[in-house]
Amino acid sequence: MIGGRLVWGSAMYFLLASRGGAFTQKAFLAGAFVNAIPGILVQLLLIPILVLTLERAGFISK
Repeated sequence: MIGGRLVWGSAMYFLLASRGGAFTQKAFLAGAFVNAIPGILVQLLLIPILVLTLERAGFISK
């Protein structure tokens, strides 16, 4: 998750710089973490539940 945020931040920096804009640290923190917290929490909660359900149903093995 952190790697994806860093790639996103780098891409935004270069895209905005190529058009004469600025990508500030405040914008990075807001976009990469504050706005993303709900999605991160959903992933951390739902993926383990999904894996356990698929294991119990016999679709995947440990």
